[in-house]
Amino acid sequence: GELVLARNPFPRTLPAPLQMINKIKMDSARLGRELKEGKVIPFLGQGVLLDSHPHANFGLETLAAQLAQPFNLPTHSLNLVAQSIVMTQGRGMLYQLLKDQIYQSVIHSQPTSTHRFFAKISRPLLFFSTAYDNLLEQAFNDVGKRYVVVTHLLHTDNHADRGKVMVQYSDKPNQVDLLRSADLVIDMENWSVVYKIQGAFD
Repeated sequence: GELVLARNPFPRTLPAPLQMINKIKMDSARLGRELKEGKVIPFLGQGVLLDSHPHANFGLETLAAQLAQPFNLPTHSLNLVAQSIVMTQGRGMLYQLLKDQIYQSVIHSQPTSTHRFFAKISRPLLFFSTAYDNLLEQAFNDVGKRYVVVTHLLHTDNHADRGKVMVQYSDKPNQVDLLRSADLVIDMENWSVVYKIQGAFD
């Protein structure tokens, strides 16, 4: 019934990046101020969706299992499942399956409090995004915030276009420009930029 206390002789030291994250979390006032001053670049992933769907699983393992199921493939990593589908069914089938599965996950979603927080910041910001949804853009549209979506064209039948960037301005939603990276110029004093590192389905 006695309680024994001991000092850990091997204290766990957090890696430097995690130390910095913890430091930033503790100083949320400074983070908010630096966001508004444009000194911070938000990096958004699918985890942002957990804000509105705390019990949903948007993980890569779940996605890999969903893609593997129609073809009775063993569920390995998402990369291996994706490669198997490309080799047996073609890249177009993989894209369609990914689009269907991811859109089903977010089709009924609304922008989260995180998206709406960013939309309320008056200063144009640069965002890095690995999410395939357009919830940040929806939040911007709701408040009339101007933005540009930028992504790279990685796979195309036209080899001359491979590696170019696709650019879409919010005031011209039906127009997509295809440019060389060297020719891309955006007035970031007046436009927020959503850079979708992994591309987009729409």
